Amino acid sequence: MTQIEISKIKIGKRFRKDIGDILSLKNSIEEVDLLHPVVIDEHDNLIAGFRRIKACAQLGWHQIPYTRISIDDTQIGEFHENSVRKDFTVREVVEIKKYVEGTRIGHRPEKGGKLPPLGTGKSRDIVSQITGISPRQIDKMETIVKAVAKK
Repeated sequence: MTQIEISKIKIGKRFRKDIGDILSLKNSIEEVDLLHPVVIDEHDNLIAGFRRIKACAQLGWHQIPYTRISIDDTQIGEFHENSVRKDFTVREVVEIKKYVEGTRIGHRPEKGGKLPPLGTGKSRDIVSQITGISPRQIDKMETIVKAVAKK
């Protein structure tokens, strides 16, 4: 994949000012690599991927994979990148929690040992970080899915 020096990417006016939890993004990149390249225009102006740039820079990366597109308005691109998306359904969140629980069975890191998949802590807290849904809401979702399954 084509890469660009992070320092060459021009970051102009952005709608999103609060970059949120970069630690979980950094952990994700360390665990599975960067899943989506940043998006820039033909003049190296950033369209999408500001948080990815910040996380990768904090990880010590000097270059980052990118996709180049032709667009007249980078802010319109940023808007579409962050708004035209679909959240997980209630059932999908519960399935994610079950999967996370299954990956963690028998995983207790020894002192100085490698962390279990997806880090440490309760599965619902990990899923909360992944989905942005509060642990309490995840518990409620699980109750709903169990109730529907009994019918």
